[in-house]
Amino acid sequence: MNDFCTNIINNLSFTQSPWINALSLFLVGFLLSIWIKSIFLSFLKKIQFNTALERIGFNEFVHNIDQKIQIEKFIGFLIQFFLILVFLMFSFEILQLHTSFNLLDKIISYYPNILISIIIFIIAIYAIDFSQKIVIGTKTSKKITYSRSFAKIIDLSIRVLTILAILYQLQIIPQLIIIIFIGIVLTISLSVGTSFGLAAKKPMARIVKKLGSIFKF
Repeated sequence: MNDFCTNIINNLSFTQSPWINALSLFLVGFLLSIWIKSIFLSFLKKIQFNTALERIGFNEFVHNIDQKIQIEKFIGFLIQFFLILVFLMFSFEILQLHTSFNLLDKIISYYPNILISIIIFIIAIYAIDFSQKIVIGTKTSKKITYSRSFAKIIDLSIRVLTILAILYQLQIIPQLIIIIFIGIVLTISLSVGTSFGLAAKKPMARIVKKLGSIFKF
């Protein structure tokens, strides 16, 4: 990592003064971070991310904690902050502030976990939004029986698994998260099986009755 940063810094040396080089590089990085953040927020706006948050009730939950929190802007800030840290680390290397450089290097090395967690969170929001529109239908003769409980199970399952996946990605008690994850997967499997079993109980009873009348048993 140090050799990689040194090669980049050598190619980005503007003047003979390390302070001017460091300041210039940081300003370039800061302006770049603002531009990347604006592009990312525009992307979230195009895919109607905030609307999805509203539909699943996440914005309401967050606003009960603090009215000023805006999820999409907070995510944009995290991405901007990552770019600022990268260019600040390069600036410290130019100034040969090795202690500060090593500290930022450790923070940046952990940051991919945060970025992956953001991706998981965004995907989960749309998955939850889609799951709320799911209604499972079972056709029996001319009637269709709908199971809303199955849709609720999917919704809750996605929420819980998303939380566990993010906590695991952030390396927060990963061993315990794995144990909880296995337990929840088993619980979901049993719940889904029970839901299908209850939904199919009456149709199966009719089928058995018809078979009994045909074969007379």
